[in-house]
Amino acid sequence: MTDSMAVYRRVVDHFTELVDSIAADRWDAPTPCEGWTVRDLIEHILVRDRRLAATVGDSDSAPSGGDLAAQWHERVDWWAQGLADPERSAVVWSTPLGELSFAQAAAAMTTGELTIHTWDLARALGVDEQLDPEAVQLTFESMQRHAAALRGPGVFGPELPHDAGGSEQERLLAFTGRQV
Repeated sequence: MTDSMAVYRRVVDHFTELVDSIAADRWDAPTPCEGWTVRDLIEHILVRDRRLAATVGDSDSAPSGGDLAAQWHERVDWWAQGLADPERSAVVWSTPLGELSFAQAAAAMTTGELTIHTWDLARALGVDEQLDPEAVQLTFESMQRHAAALRGPGVFGPELPHDAGGSEQERLLAFTGRQV
């Protein structure tokens, strides 16, 4: 059985390593997300994270300034503090995915998003694009269950053709409309 919290932490750590590696001249680099730069991608992640955090008790999630890497670290720290507190971590909230504890919401609502966008960021930065295999598996299974909702405007484009014998990561990326 997969430990979803361990996978969540690995995905957050990997994404954070990439954010920390963004050189000043790479913030305007294009990403695989049509029309988005690295800056746009990180801003998207921050906005989405603040919205998710608001569903599990974050009443002060306004951005702190223009340094996107620092803002990302603030978000990571906010979640880590909540996860480290056994009482707060166990509180159940009404979320877009139903009734979830703080810990369940962190894993369920963040792992997939960051898994996909870790690949986008790695591709934009020209670094190793290999994703955590357990994160890929969890993300792909979850996204297949919610395929209809994910095809709406502003989410994912159509699934791209892929090699039937390709890796699970390649199939996940094709499912999300990414050209590998």
